[in-house]
Amino acid sequence: MQMITGDRYDGCELELAKICCKCENDNFISEIGSCHQCLPLSKFGFYRGRVTKKVAMNFYGVKEKLLTAVPHVYRNGRSSYERATLENFIYRTCGSKKEWLKHLVKVRMRREKAEAARRRSNDLFVFLDNREAELVYYVHKDDYKWLDMKDREHWYPRFQALEAAFQDAGLRIELDSKPCKDFIRNGIGSAKDVVNDVRQD
Repeated sequence: MQMITGDRYDGCELELAKICCKCENDNFISEIGSCHQCLPLSKFGFYRGRVTKKVAMNFYGVKEKLLTAVPHVYRNGRSSYERATLENFIYRTCGSKKEWLKHLVKVRMRREKAEAARRRSNDLFVFLDNREAELVYYVHKDDYKWLDMKDREHWYPRFQALEAAFQDAGLRIELDSKPCKDFIRNGIGSAKDVVNDVRQD
């Protein structure tokens, strides 16, 4: 596929270029880092011809329940699939090679978003676990548990910004004050304004 110019397909989606080989033969980049046609047979003979179940699911985007319909070899507790057979099955299922590539882009984008969300959640929990007792008490009040995780994630950078502003001013953060609560929970005002409000009180 002429992924850069789009010469072979009108309105060619540029995002497909991210998963296709530079040889421009409509082949996506395999788990080895190149399309299977570009792999040196002498070096990657096995990988060029067959793929494992894990690769079929993770790199080809085939759901596990669909793999039961694909001819395969079961050996030493592992299933392997002929690349050509697997790809032909995918083309028939998706309608065409291009439709499969578009589907694969969507699958990988969803996977990347899910992974990013998981990392953000982990960062948040690690952050909370390592905070001083006053913050742990503050964020575990009854209303906090009803917040959506996306809302909670906003608390993390707001608290960091507010804590830094108080430290710069030589003050201790007062989490129970209304300006602090409004800023951390709802993003009302700025960290600098909150410090000034608390200082005046």
